[in-house]
Amino acid sequence: MTKYWSRSNKGFYDSIVNSGSLPFDSTPITDALWNQLIHDQSNGKRIKDDGTGQPESIDVDLSNQEKIDIANSVILSILQSTAWTQAGDETNINQLAWATYRQEVRDVILQPGYPDNIVWPVAP
Repeated sequence: MTKYWSRSNKGFYDSIVNSGSLPFDSTPITDALWNQLIHDQSNGKRIKDDGTGQPESIDVDLSNQEKIDIANSVILSILQSTAWTQAGDETNINQLAWATYRQEVRDVILQPGYPDNIVWPVAP
């Protein structure tokens, strides 16, 4: 699965979920960069284009509600992009591992540091 950043939409995309519907300016990004950006975003940073078509995170002051809204947006995005892993006909993946990961994503709101310091689970 490849992750992409769209400069025009200022958003992330996934080669599986968004197959055939990637924006024209989608640029592949590494899993490491995506994980770092998601982590930064959930900890109060904003994602913006760096001027070359790549995303970067920047510091901003956010209210507690804004932090919660961002975390909820990230949770929803992860759950949507991994929903395919729970289809009954998926035989080439470990559905239990993916189900566990998806539950861990849902449970980030229970972490002691939420929403200021979220430790995001790692996908299988």
